[in-house]
Amino acid sequence: MALRNILGVIPTYFRPPYVDCNAACFANLANLGYHVIYYDLDTFDYANNSPATIQNSKNYFSNYINPMPDSGLVLSHDIHYQTVYNLTKFMLDTMASKGYGTSVTVGTCLGDPPANWYRQAGSTKNCGTPPPLVISTAGNCTGGITCQGSTFGSCCSRYNFCGSTSEYCGEGCQPGFGSCGT
Repeated sequence: MALRNILGVIPTYFRPPYVDCNAACFANLANLGYHVIYYDLDTFDYANNSPATIQNSKNYFSNYINPMPDSGLVLSHDIHYQTVYNLTKFMLDTMASKGYGTSVTVGTCLGDPPANWYRQAGSTKNCGTPPPLVISTAGNCTGGITCQGSTFGSCCSRYNFCGSTSEYCGEGCQPGFGSCGT
């Protein structure tokens, strides 16, 4: 609500609380125009929000990036003091010291154009109708792009890629951006 009220836009990325989302949840979020995202590493910063325990979260991060994966989404929470003033700086400094460059936004990591990162806010009672989906030409899905009818496969995986195997059409498949199931 704060972003909508201040900036007049709504983020399009959504991580379900506790990463708990079934097929109906995916469909509802897709109808509302959200990209459902997950994470590769949970820093458990919410459980380590004291000067005495934040090192645990730093250790989780250090172990995750040694060696560094090609890409990854790290979960931390900007409402916790130790995350904001301690863990975030540690993560950025560690990446730089290992020569990994800089971190990027979720949209950049997913290859999503910046125009898709936010949408204009509607009224508080009407979220508006999402724009029609376009068929994927690059093998990705969500954010207004569907796998249905693409040459990559008709299913949109939990990781926002098109395909036709159980990895794409099974658990976590996003029915709002293609077919799901066998």
